[in-house]
Amino acid sequence: MENLTVSDVDIRHQALDKLLELNAPRFSPIVTYLLVTRLTDPDPLFRKRVILALGSILSVDENGLPAPDEVRSSMVQYLSQVRTRQVYAMLQVADGDEMSVDQVARLLDACPYAGNHLIDILNDQKASLGVRRMAAVMIGKVGYLMHYLR
Repeated sequence: MENLTVSDVDIRHQALDKLLELNAPRFSPIVTYLLVTRLTDPDPLFRKRVILALGSILSVDENGLPAPDEVRSSMVQYLSQVRTRQVYAMLQVADGDEMSVDQVARLLDACPYAGNHLIDILNDQKASLGVRRMAAVMIGKVGYLMHYLR
């Protein structure tokens, strides 16, 4: 777990490989928490892998079983603390990778304040057009707005 936070991106990828091999994110709330803190990782590929790992926790596994309740509930608690920066980072991944769109939507759906952040990003003229477009897509996928467009 410690290697998820080192500056060397290759070591972070290796650490994530080991945790995924053990299926640790699905069974350990502390691993899940640490992964949520990596949503703003500077490496887009690593960030994508974290998003896919977290998104899989909110869906059933290959045997049709959900992640344990304590993992799911702690993850939703951690996701309730994400702010615009984390939402923006997830949108960047979704904008660059169509395959991650559903996982990002799944994570945003678990964030109680994601609608506010999505609207802020959509209205931010300094944000890239792709990220703003993805904010609109996610508003449609997640299906709610928390406040009116300004």
